[in-house]
Amino acid sequence: MNKRSFKKGLKYSLDNYVELSRSVVARPVPHADKFVGVSMALALFGALQTVEAQMVYSGIQNVACNLAANSNRCYANINLAGGNDFEFHRNNVGAQNFIQVDEVPGGGFELNGFQAQIVGGYVYPYALAAGAVIGPASPWGFQAGQANSMSDNGFYPNHKWEPLPNGTTRFLGIRGTIGGQTKYGWIRLTKNGFGNYTIVDWAYNNTTNGAVLAGNAIATSAGVSIGGRVLTSDGSGLRNAIVTLTDANGQIRSVRTSAFGYYRFDDIPTGQTVIVSVQSKRFVFNSQTLTISDAISELDFVGSE
Repeated sequence: MNKRSFKKGLKYSLDNYVELSRSVVARPVPHADKFVGVSMALALFGALQTVEAQMVYSGIQNVACNLAANSNRCYANINLAGGNDFEFHRNNVGAQNFIQVDEVPGGGFELNGFQAQIVGGYVYPYALAAGAVIGPASPWGFQAGQANSMSDNGFYPNHKWEPLPNGTTRFLGIRGTIGGQTKYGWIRLTKNGFGNYTIVDWAYNNTTNGAVLAGNAIATSAGVSIGGRVLTSDGSGLRNAIVTLTDANGQIRSVRTSAFGYYRFDDIPTGQTVIVSVQSKRFVFNSQTLTISDAISELDFVGSE
């Protein structure tokens, strides 16, 4: 091997090493609770001091919640410790039956808000679709003492859950405190009929004031990285190609590839669908559409002439 070939090979190896190191450092622990169980996952997350945003996820619970009588209750233990933090119950005022959602005093997760519409002092929690942003900027409302109403047999026009067809799954956006620190999260519900729900699961961002996406059990405030290589038709890295990422809100980011065709985007919020495309004067590339749930280090593009 001549000197020129040796130097080129060494540079290529170092470039690969740097890119691989970055991808390993940037990659979060994916769904740790699924591998080690909820209790061990919480201990593991507590030990990862370098991770800025952390999620506490209940796992699938499928709690039956059929409120056939006024005395019926069903509960959720949001922080997976201590007593119950959240309850559904059936209430009756005059001739009207109401399904209320409320906090359970004394729980470890002190529930104090719903992402909701407020009308006349009553709070009507939204039925959020998957991917909705739940955080400090959202509209929040809360009334202690059975004033947070989900459905009422049609008496008031502001309920967000009552018009949903049976079998529909939506999310409650919740706000609470642990040790005086504000946390945001979600509860996934399936509507089976009036006063009949299934509490599927729930999660919250354990980072103070950290936002989360409805249905996402991976924290979103820190974001993840997306990267890979842009290659020519013969497999060589293509330098100075323009890689563009368009997120769910229509925002566009662009980067140029390195000398060996590498590119990288950082701080991409999870739970959204993005489009990644490549532009080059010589080669044509197909765009890729993907839903982000974890860091990606090998999103490669191969061009055609």
